[in-house]
Amino acid sequence: TCMSTARRERFLNAYKAVTTVGHPQYHQMKQLISTHGAPPNNFNEIHTDPFFLPWHRWYAMAVENILRNQDCRVTIPWWRWSKKSTTWWTGSPFLASNNWLGTNTKGSCVNSGAFQPPWMPPTGSSTQCLTYNFWQG
Repeated sequence: TCMSTARRERFLNAYKAVTTVGHPQYHQMKQLISTHGAPPNNFNEIHTDPFFLPWHRWYAMAVENILRNQDCRVTIPWWRWSKKSTTWWTGSPFLASNNWLGTNTKGSCVNSGAFQPPWMPPTGSSTQCLTYNFWQG
């Protein structure tokens, strides 16, 4: 990504702050994440052709608004996946450094990057860590 390290760290810090228990916007962010989450929360509907782009545009804006309440300089980064459409899960933004998202864990807990434990996703599920399970076929 072309995002500077400082801007990326600002985004990651804001996201981690609003998804930490005790933050004033934690419950709002948790509710927003569950709105997108697994079924039965309309997961199948929002991922169909007529709803995918408009719903996710609204969702990205809602997330960004919460992040801006934490730090008004934050915007949601945009990665140009088309530049590496056949290997998008390799390299940036999925690098092990603390100012990146961490590497593909194939269903295990992310153990590198900004979202490794002790950070926990605010999902309300029994999963106490973030997992990536990118298809690499």
